[in-house]
Amino acid sequence: VPEIASRPAMRLVGLRTCFYSVDSDKNNIGQCLPPLWDEFLARLGQVTHAVEGLCYGVVKPASDRDDLLDYVAVIEVGEGSRFPEDMVALTVPACAYATFSHRGYPQHVDRTVDYIYSTWLLQSSRRHSGGADLEIYGKGYVPASAASEFHYAIPLADDDGQ
Repeated sequence: VPEIASRPAMRLVGLRTCFYSVDSDKNNIGQCLPPLWDEFLARLGQVTHAVEGLCYGVVKPASDRDDLLDYVAVIEVGEGSRFPEDMVALTVPACAYATFSHRGYPQHVDRTVDYIYSTWLLQSSRRHSGGADLEIYGKGYVPASAASEFHYAIPLADDDGQ
C-alpha cells in the first residue's frame, strides 16, 4: 500500500543518461545506471547548497516513439547552487505522489515498478500525471544488499485530470 502525499517543487542537480529498461529487448540498465551513480556520488562535493540526506533518480520516457528512458541521478539544491557545466539542473513541480517502499536487492526494483504499473495503478482510482517518476535514496539504501530499502514514487494526476 503506497503512501499518497503532496511533495513540494524541488530544484535538482545531477548527471543524465538514457537507457532501455528491463522490459525492453535492448535492456542496458546494468551498463548505464551503476556507472552514472558511481560518477555522480563521487562528485557530490562539486555541487554547492545541496540538501543533505536524500538522492533521487528521476525517470521519464525519452520519447513517445520507443522504450528509451531518460534518467538523471540528482540531489536537491537550494537557491544559488553552483555545479559543474556537465551537470544538469531541473525542477520537479509540486505534485501528489504515490510512494512505494522497495525492500531487497536494488537490482530487483523492476518487480516493484511492475507491481505499481501492472497492479496498483490499474486497480486504484488514480492516474499517472505524465510527469517524472522518482527513485528516493536515503540511509536505508545499501547497494547490492538484500537488506536495502529505498522508495519509488509516481506522480498522480489531480482529480480534475491535471
